[in-house]
Amino acid sequence: MDLRLPAFLCAILVLAAPAKAQDDALVMTPSGPWVAEFADHSCALMRNFEQGDHSAMLELRQFLPGRLFEITAASPTLERRDRKLRTAVLPDDETEAPRTYRRVDGDDNWEGFIYTDTIDRNGESPPVPGSPQAIARDAAITGVSIQNGFSSDIVFETGPLDEAMRIMRHCTDDLVSAWGLDPQQQRNLSRQVDLGSKVSWFRQFLQISQRIEREYGIDNLKLLLLVDEDGNVTRCRATNLPDDVAAENAACEHVLKSADLQPALDANGHAVASYYLLWGYVVS
Repeated sequence: MDLRLPAFLCAILVLAAPAKAQDDALVMTPSGPWVAEFADHSCALMRNFEQGDHSAMLELRQFLPGRLFEITAASPTLERRDRKLRTAVLPDDETEAPRTYRRVDGDDNWEGFIYTDTIDRNGESPPVPGSPQAIARDAAITGVSIQNGFSSDIVFETGPLDEAMRIMRHCTDDLVSAWGLDPQQQRNLSRQVDLGSKVSWFRQFLQISQRIEREYGIDNLKLLLLVDEDGNVTRCRATNLPDDVAAENAACEHVLKSADLQPALDANGHAVASYYLLWGYVVS
């Protein structure tokens, strides 16, 4: 089963609607269109923003379909602060600490954060990607707020994300197809892959993941698993390790050998192959 996809870039011009800015925040407006990256193992949307002498970038990245993103916010002109990061998707008013985050540094003095979060309202169950509820939510978005991360709080005036998310769904569908799965079937599962009750292997996975996290300085290990109709893991790849070790690490070796999962069920209740995201501290 080949996990590789042709890589290409495409630009998406999306008109930005004003975001609701928090008091004293630096409101940054787009300096170019969204750029979509269809990579071998992930999908990303990237956009540059500016305000006066300041510039910054925002990236939304996914490794599988759904409403969970790795979000990068970085700037070459704003100094990073070591305070507790809080984020929000506007026009929602309440900021929250992201599920996970880590600092990131780039060339030419770029520095910022990568954090894991959804683009849905706080506390709401995520809608099915591409559903009327998801499209309405994406169309209602006006911006992304970052508090305590930089020398100034930031509001990225993204404007509605419905068109950008349509491109993202196209990319993640291509990922699913490359795994040998049917994207339409996967959207209509009556049950997703489940951890089940046999968790002795999972406790050992947590111990292994903690060692890997310390070695590579990451917040928590995330493994993308392909799971067959019998609940056996047939493919494993870490989403937040360097490419040269992403598929060849001790955690994947353990999971491929020992994991015992409940398989996904299709719309008619039949077991089917699917995918699963395994975290170093929580299962999603």
